[in-house]
Amino acid sequence: MKRSNAIELGLTIPLQRHLHIKALPYSQEPNRRFCWDLHVILLRGRPSLLAVHCHTRYAFVLYDLSHPEWERLPNIFLDGLRLSLSAAGFPAEETKKLCGSELPLFARTHGRREVAFLNRAWGDVMAAELALDENSQSQPLLEQLRELRERELRSNSKLSDIDKEIAHISGQNLALSRLKSKGCIDSALALSQADELSRKLRDLRRLRRKLLETASGDEQIRATEAMLDYLEAARWQDEADPEWFGNLVDRITVASAEEVIFRLPNGLELAERLV
Repeated sequence: MKRSNAIELGLTIPLQRHLHIKALPYSQEPNRRFCWDLHVILLRGRPSLLAVHCHTRYAFVLYDLSHPEWERLPNIFLDGLRLSLSAAGFPAEETKKLCGSELPLFARTHGRREVAFLNRAWGDVMAAELALDENSQSQPLLEQLRELRERELRSNSKLSDIDKEIAHISGQNLALSRLKSKGCIDSALALSQADELSRKLRDLRRLRRKLLETASGDEQIRATEAMLDYLEAARWQDEADPEWFGNLVDRITVASAEEVIFRLPNGLELAERLV
């Protein structure tokens, strides 16, 4: 059977509640290259979208979505994906293929392994929250810093153990929710167990963030932190003087008549459209 040209978005239970969705079908897409898992997270107190690709772990964030934007989530997701892929340097033709030709379809999340990816990305985003730009919905710097931390810590055995435990508890939480929805378990008991599992998850995420914060870090992360410190000190300037600009930009490349690329001291590159 020929597959649909729509990608599939797996929504976590908190996101389903946020959108007032009562029930979703299980995934119908066998190829994880066409699947994403989505979660609602709080960034500086604002409900924001975290999206993680089920096959590659590529992730992006959309900060502070409004109520109308949550109601148009399939379109908003596609807009955010295009912006993120463009900032990451994906060619336009490849971006078009990855976005599909139809509106994305909602489903339940795509399994324990994929939810573990989502939890890991969530922890990485929270650890890099200092890079959040409150004036922009898309967050290319935050996403690139998260990817740097992901690469740096992928071989950390303690972090791997925590991720496995998070995935295990997330699976227990999901199983408990299904049992409760089918009436197979007393509501009071289910609530008590859910609270305990949530507490364990919070503790594990807190421990994971500490590991991220105390990791040795490479030169790119140290350079990024230095930039953020400089921005914090210079935030009240009305204009960017040459010294300010020189501390934040290494090189500017004119990519086309409509786009320039800023290379930062930490090696990251951000594309900026002129029109």
